[in-house]
Amino acid sequence: MDIPSLKLQARDLLGRKKKQLLIPSLIYVLMALLFSYLSLRLTMPPTQQLLSLSDQMTAMLQSGDVDGASRIAASIQPSTAETLVSDLLSYLLAIVSFGLLLIFFRVLRGEETEPGMLLDGFSTWARVLLLELLTRLLTTIGFWAFLIPGFVVLYNYRMARYLMILHPDFGVLDCMRESRMRMRGQRLALLRLDLSFLGWALLSMIPFLGIAVGVWALPYWSCTSLLAYEKINAPFEPSRPSERENDLFF
Repeated sequence: MDIPSLKLQARDLLGRKKKQLLIPSLIYVLMALLFSYLSLRLTMPPTQQLLSLSDQMTAMLQSGDVDGASRIAASIQPSTAETLVSDLLSYLLAIVSFGLLLIFFRVLRGEETEPGMLLDGFSTWARVLLLELLTRLLTTIGFWAFLIPGFVVLYNYRMARYLMILHPDFGVLDCMRESRMRMRGQRLALLRLDLSFLGWALLSMIPFLGIAVGVWALPYWSCTSLLAYEKINAPFEPSRPSERENDLFF
C-alpha cells in the first residue's frame, strides 16, 4: 500500500471539495465536543467537587475510616440513568459518524452532497447500532484477553462500515465476516497509515486550536482510509451469504 500516494490523493480531494468535506466535518466535531461535555457532566462531578471529595477520602483513609472513604467513592459513581444517557449520546454520535462517512464516500465517488446528509445514518440506524455494539464488544473482549488480539480484532472489522455502504444488501454479520476476510494481510498496512496521522491527532488535543485541526484532519484521514479501502476491496468479487465464512471471531 502506497501511503504517501493515498495521502496525496486525499489532499487533492480536500483542495477541490473543501465545502463538501469541511462543513460537515465542522458540524460533526462540534457535536462530538458537545456530546463529550454532556457525557462528562453526567458521569463525573464538577472538578472542584471532585477535588474536595478526593481530599475527604484521603483524610478518612489516613484516619483509618475505610468505610467512610468507600461511601464517598460510591457517591462519585454515576447512577444507572446517567450511565444510560451517556451511552445513548455515544451511540447517537456513532450514527452521525456513519452519516459523515456516507458524505465522504459520496464525495469520493464524485456525487453531490450537503451537510444535512449527516443525518442519513438514521435511515439505517438499527444496523449501524448493531454493528457498533458488536465491534465494541469484540474489541473490548480482545483487549481484555490480551493487547495484541485487541488490535487484531479492531483492524479485522475496520472495513465493516465501508462494506455496509458499498453493499446495502449485506447483513451486519456479513459485513463483519467480509471485513475480516478482506483485512487479512492488510492490518499492519492500515496501522502504519493510522500512525502517519499521529501528529495530527496530537495537535487536535490542543484546546481551541484542536477544533480547527480536527476539522481538517478528520476528512483528511477518513478520505485516505476510504482510498485505502478501495485498494483493498478492488480484487474482491461480492460473495453470496451462503458462500461466506460461518465463523465470526477468527
